Amino acid sequence: MVLDLYHRTFDSHALRPGECVRSADEKTVDPGSLPPARAMRVEHEYERGETLQYLAAWDWHQAKLFGRCEPRPGILPFDRRVEQVMTTPAYARAHRVFWIADNGASHRGARATGRLQDRFRNLR
Repeated sequence: MVLDLYHRTFDSHALRPGECVRSADEKTVDPGSLPPARAMRVEHEYERGETLQYLAAWDWHQAKLFGRCEPRPGILPFDRRVEQVMTTPAYARAHRVFWIADNGASHRGARATGRLQDRFRNLR
């Protein structure tokens, strides 16, 4: 189903004009590890310390990126990212906005889906 959305189809039907596909992800970053004018290097093992959580949402068909930093991961930071996108006029007016996310605890399952769809009726 995810690949179908990337190819602008859902349930074997083409997406309509104005329907959007968003991909969401999170990455822990250490703001102190980024020297000026040099690409950041990230280790897969880390201690949280002073790290930030970078939350990104990518619109696959419009090539738009929404990003934000939060002090910690969780339900509220994830919901703030969704709100950041869904209150933007283009997404607020869209017939449907499909969100693709991993299986993170802050956005997994029917409870998370229901919580977000209660706030944003066009979110799928």
